[in-house]
Amino acid sequence: VKPMELKLQGLQRESKELKEQQDKVETVLNELTEKIKSISDEHKVLITEGVRIEDELKNVAFKVDRSVKLLQNLGSERQRWELDQDEYKKHMHTLVGDTLLSAAFLAYIGYFNQGYRRMLFQMWTDELNDRNVDTKMELSIIEYLSVPSQRLDWKAHHLPDDDLCFENAIMMNRFNRYPLIIDPSGQAISFLMEFFNNNKNSRRKMIRTSFLDPGFLQSLESSLRFGNALLVEDVESIDPILNSVLNREIFKSGGRVMITVGAKEIDFSPHFTIYLCTRDPTCHFTPDLCSRVTFVNFTATHASLAAQCLNKVLKSERPEIDQERTDLLKLQGEFKVQLRTLERQLLEALNSVKTNILEDDKVMITLETLKKKATEVNEKMENSELVMARVTETASVYEPFSRLSSKIYFTLEELSTSHFLYQFSLPFFLQLVDDVLDEKTNSALASLSKEDEKITQKVYLERLEVIRTTLFDFTFLRTGRGLLQKDLVPFALRLAQCSLSEKSASGTLPLDLNEVEFLLKVESSALGYGAPGLPKGLKLNKDQASMLGKLSKLPAYSNLMNHLNSNTDAWQEVVEGRNTSSDPEKDEEKESEGVESV
Repeated sequence: VKPMELKLQGLQRESKELKEQQDKVETVLNELTEKIKSISDEHKVLITEGVRIEDELKNVAFKVDRSVKLLQNLGSERQRWELDQDEYKKHMHTLVGDTLLSAAFLAYIGYFNQGYRRMLFQMWTDELNDRNVDTKMELSIIEYLSVPSQRLDWKAHHLPDDDLCFENAIMMNRFNRYPLIIDPSGQAISFLMEFFNNNKNSRRKMIRTSFLDPGFLQSLESSLRFGNALLVEDVESIDPILNSVLNREIFKSGGRVMITVGAKEIDFSPHFTIYLCTRDPTCHFTPDLCSRVTFVNFTATHASLAAQCLNKVLKSERPEIDQERTDLLKLQGEFKVQLRTLERQLLEALNSVKTNILEDDKVMITLETLKKKATEVNEKMENSELVMARVTETASVYEPFSRLSSKIYFTLEELSTSHFLYQFSLPFFLQLVDDVLDEKTNSALASLSKEDEKITQKVYLERLEVIRTTLFDFTFLRTGRGLLQKDLVPFALRLAQCSLSEKSASGTLPLDLNEVEFLLKVESSALGYGAPGLPKGLKLNKDQASMLGKLSKLPAYSNLMNHLNSNTDAWQEVVEGRNTSSDPEKDEEKESEGVESV
């Protein structure tokens, strides 16, 4: 038993020692576990901090990138705004003078034709400058008082594309006194009816009437009450019933705006507009009426008709050039409007920022859009000079044709001085020009097709020469039907003079106007003119010597005096043969026969 007890005691001691070792190991283990836990917690904290720092770095990098973009965008905007500011200062400096000129233009200049308008406008400008009132250099009323989108809209509703018609459209759009339109050709009436009745943006309709219309009074009352536009034709004499309307004698009654027409009191709509129109350009109006209306004169001039014909021939022969010109006009209008809209949106976005500007996506998106649009506009504006140069170069080729067309129309207009029945309207002539340009009615033009993609400038010039020739053919054939036989030859000679007054597409030089003037007005032009260098052997009277002296000064006869001096005897025979005629009546008859044979 004793050995067993000793062994038990030994085992108990070992067990105690092992237990003590276990306690020590558990203590160490607990310490290590707590340490691992502590390190793990620290690791989690460090990872979280690392993620936070990484996010913060990304956010800082994003803000730095946005800051750079913001500075760049605002820098480019600053340059553009500085240019606009300089332009605004110049505009403010000339604002008073420009406004005075514009007001005078709208109030007083509408009655006159295009040439007299230019003269008056220049006189007013010089007068203001003499009084130290600055005006914009080469102020364009069309650009100053209208925007390109307006002009495009007017063109789309059949307003002729020339400066005179644009000026008149501005007056009809900005009038203070109701317009009285002088429209011999009917172009203004067509434009107004199209603009009011076929315009999606127009809330008003136009009613067409005249003083001879039985329903005139009813149309007037309806337009006054509902705010429609009223077109009154043939106003060579004004019906007194319109006096209260032209004077705008409105009054308020029980909160309603009323006007008296005849014996009736009618509601007056502020949207009401009346256009008075006459086709008689020679009509005279009383000073009383002139003080109550705004005159708008649509009588065609050489420049306005030439511009219309130039537009017609460009649209027909060079549609791509005409499209480039239209696109350029749109560029000046639409893109500038878009830029102004984006600028306003940017200012509103900057003003509404309540937090950090770098965190506002609306501002950044607006800036990016504005920069992109501004870059696009600048690129196109830089190319606009090249486009305009190309358009001008191409248009210059067709300008002689347009001037010829204008001369032919005014020749037709002057035919009425020969016979009162010779009346040819502008629509008749414009239709004639359209037929000349149309391959369906002009078989000679159809043979020179322009459908080939590789068409050369030579083909365009050949087509232009055909158009030019056909214009004279059509004019003579269609007009000659209504002329007396004795007037056909003078009319043909006048057309020939018009043809020779402009350089042809084939390169033929124009007729020298000095030679034409000498031929037509030889006696009056040579009166009192000396003839130095005339050979003394020639027995010429004073008038003949003066005429020869004037003739020798023309370039075509610069060598005349030398020929006279070297061939005096031969010229003397001519002079004696001319001066010894015994029957002046036979001479006059021979001259008449010669003219008829021509």
